[in-house]
Amino acid sequence: MTEKNEEKKEEPQGLPKLEEDVLKFWETEKIFQRSIDERPKNKPFIFYDGPPYATGLPHVGHLLASTVKDVVPRYKTMQGYRVERRFGWDCHGLPIEVLVEKELGINSKKEIESRGIAAFNEKCREVVLRYVAEWKKTITRLGRWVDFENDYKTMDLPYMESVLWVFKQLYTKGLVYQDYRSSLYCTRCETPLSKMETTMDNSYEDVEDPSIYVAFEIQNKPNTYFLVWTTTPWTLSANLALAVDAKAEYAEVELTAGEEPWVGRRLILAKERLADALTEGTYAVKGSYVGQDFLGWEYNPVQKFIEPEKPAYKVVAADFVTLNEGTGIVHIAPAFGEDDFDLGRKEGLPVLLTIDDSGKFLPAITPWAGQYVKAADESIIEALRRRSILFSSGTVTHSYPFCWRCHSPLIYKVQQSFFVKVSELKESMYATNEEIHWVPQHLKEGRFRKGIETAPDWGISRSRYWGVPLPVWRCDVEACKNESVAGSLDDIETFSGTRPNDLHRPTIDDVTWPCTCGGTMRRVSEVFDVWFDSGSMPYGQVHYPFENKEQFEATFPAEFITEYIGQTRGWFYYLHVLANALFQKPAFRHVVNTGIILATDGTKMSKSKGNMPDSNLLLQKYGSDALRLYLVASPVMQGENVNFDEAGVAETLRRALLPLWNVYSFFALYAPTSGTLSLKENPKQVLDRWVLAKLEELKKEVGAGMEAYELWRAVKPIQPFITDLSTWYVRRSRDRFKGTDEEDKQAALATLFTVLLETSKIIAPFTPFIAETLYQRLRPLLQDAKDSVHLEAWPEIISKNEDDALLVDTILARRVIEVGHALRAQEKIKVRQPLATMSVVGATLSEEMQKVVLEELNVKTYTSEQLSQPKQVSMNDEKGLTVTFDLELTDDLKREGLRREFVRQINSLRKKRGLTIQDRVVIEYTTESKAMLELFSEDKASILGDTLATDLKEGSGVEMVKVNNEEVAISLIRVS
Repeated sequence: MTEKNEEKKEEPQGLPKLEEDVLKFWETEKIFQRSIDERPKNKPFIFYDGPPYATGLPHVGHLLASTVKDVVPRYKTMQGYRVERRFGWDCHGLPIEVLVEKELGINSKKEIESRGIAAFNEKCREVVLRYVAEWKKTITRLGRWVDFENDYKTMDLPYMESVLWVFKQLYTKGLVYQDYRSSLYCTRCETPLSKMETTMDNSYEDVEDPSIYVAFEIQNKPNTYFLVWTTTPWTLSANLALAVDAKAEYAEVELTAGEEPWVGRRLILAKERLADALTEGTYAVKGSYVGQDFLGWEYNPVQKFIEPEKPAYKVVAADFVTLNEGTGIVHIAPAFGEDDFDLGRKEGLPVLLTIDDSGKFLPAITPWAGQYVKAADESIIEALRRRSILFSSGTVTHSYPFCWRCHSPLIYKVQQSFFVKVSELKESMYATNEEIHWVPQHLKEGRFRKGIETAPDWGISRSRYWGVPLPVWRCDVEACKNESVAGSLDDIETFSGTRPNDLHRPTIDDVTWPCTCGGTMRRVSEVFDVWFDSGSMPYGQVHYPFENKEQFEATFPAEFITEYIGQTRGWFYYLHVLANALFQKPAFRHVVNTGIILATDGTKMSKSKGNMPDSNLLLQKYGSDALRLYLVASPVMQGENVNFDEAGVAETLRRALLPLWNVYSFFALYAPTSGTLSLKENPKQVLDRWVLAKLEELKKEVGAGMEAYELWRAVKPIQPFITDLSTWYVRRSRDRFKGTDEEDKQAALATLFTVLLETSKIIAPFTPFIAETLYQRLRPLLQDAKDSVHLEAWPEIISKNEDDALLVDTILARRVIEVGHALRAQEKIKVRQPLATMSVVGATLSEEMQKVVLEELNVKTYTSEQLSQPKQVSMNDEKGLTVTFDLELTDDLKREGLRREFVRQINSLRKKRGLTIQDRVVIEYTTESKAMLELFSEDKASILGDTLATDLKEGSGVEMVKVNNEEVAISLIRVS
């Protein structure tokens, strides 16, 4: 990858092409593996990689996550840590099952079971890793170092065995129970879902639902009704109670106007809701109550198709009754509401289930038997109207949950499930959360802690097929209570005499053994919630505790994880639950939460919408470094959602990477072809000292950002540093590189070499390709070079006491220069025209920096005193700095200005002809300008040196140029 000196004359390749060369170099020289092997085993840095599904191509959001997952490990590797990185694949759960259902054209669990669970799961296994090759190609092209060869999959037998072990530990500790609960349920997937996974990506949408007021007739109080509001008419057939606020005030009103048969009827509702529920002037208040008065009152159900097993249809009190909407009286259906179910248990109410697993009414609900509940709403409303108990109806727009995988509307439905007692783990979870460093910091006490506070017990079982099986076996004799839980393959073999080589259904379902009562021990049918797989990742990926036991226990918890902010309610949460349940520890010490990359218009990226940029085309067009730097520098790293902007990637390439490459290209023009370059001593030249001080400042700022895991802060100073290096140091030092002062030239070369070398190390975690390219091209001039910049150590800070003063002095000088340039522009005086004197009032500069100012502004004399000249102009800045120029031009000043402009014109012609610094020319001119002829006579030697010419003579000039309004025809004749 090194470059011969004669190749420096060639135009540099595009940076994306150079990146492809770097990839080949890394692969050939096995740099990634060496970056691990050459670090000590006793200094590990553990990083957990949240596994993706390989059921689609990687998009920009995946590239964001992979960038962060690469930056931190590269940085830690350069700090001397051994950072092993295994890629992982999520394999189980609804994402795979729904995909397979679509491909097979099936829409229900019955169809799956009629085809056979074995065939269905085999198809799931087939599609799981469909795009692995494409993922590997894209992630590798991004520059992420990760071990694909020794990857882990959640469907592998060792991983699944560790999941069984996790469950067995929780079971043994009494943290698992089975019970009924009303929770979110997908009628399409026919399985419960957790509230956490539904809120993780906010799977709620604004939808329009029925809004009806229904009258429930009160027993022993003729012609009097409780007025109840609901948005779920389909649940009325499961109603078993009405709930009130025990302390709220209620009114009994008689309807005095309206349609028959309502006139003369009496309604009871909360006083605060009268104005919203009833029309003014249509009623008269006949009585007042508080909610406590109604407790125990009985009423007639509005729909009764199934006789409840226990007494029902009574009024109870509930603290969730609100007076912000409805009537202050809530209809309670314990089978179809979370609060309803809990209240039903408290009050001893039965559970009346009126629908099947697919959300269709049971045969007993005769008018709507077999109908999907949502589809039956309108017919139910019409039936209520015909019976004259529908007081009013309309619609309401509200936020409603949808399945995060199939996008079907969810309902709350009672179901039996296995639960983890999160309620008993919360105190531990709060305490260990204090040990975690959260980025952004506000998530620690905000979103994450609040998620713990409101989290219910975790329903971990799913009525599905493709997943890790719950390892619970029970006797099939109903009266027998024998139960066995397997935490390993050994346990299963001990119980059954069979050691399965696959734990998936239906293989594991066939593992049975005789019960002591004469029955048969059979496995319960459920599989684990896929988040149980994910939460078990620290243990499953290393097959703990069956292998790697000592190593795991010595390195748990992990030092670092990262994913997008939604995982505070997903993967991060479930990792935390299980780590606390198993070890009373956090699962990770440092966590970086990114925001979400949205489409340019702010909508969610979607292939179907055509608003998702092709990741591979982006990498091909701009290169990985530009995309990585753009992503890491954006607000998405602070947990904010960001609209993807391809122009921003192009801007990053233009403003950061190309200028850095151009600085190297400039250095390469003058660099020696052999030997070594290094700083022998502290430089004397102020620009050299300044740029080295800026380099140390860069090291400090980048290092501080990385230590805080605030990657956006780490990269923030990189582009300004490159700009300063290019537009200040290199531009101000050009003449030194071209000059005849050999000592000064060598000092400039050694300084720029040092800066480029150290910069390559500093940027290596963020932009690994250009860092490697720079390092390899500088490597021949380096003593004790490593084979790769990524095998180097993170640069040490070499700070000097005088650095701060020098940096402040330079900032002040550049302020003076900025005002000076603005003043020249205002007076339309080109910088190439030297001026005699300038004064600066309001700033004190060192003599060295005064010289820099004079050179930059092309002025002969600097003073801190006020000028008093007949031709002078001044300009102030907002901080009280005043710069004044003497505009009186002597003949010598005019001629020098003419010379500078002429030199600029010649060098412009050289560039147009494609001449390099190795090319010498003869300048022939034709002019009648006395000023130009005098210039050529007096300043010939200076002109020859500044234009790399061997002679300047009168001849056949053919290209007319204007030099400060003086005309001259020029010909450039190449002589070498």
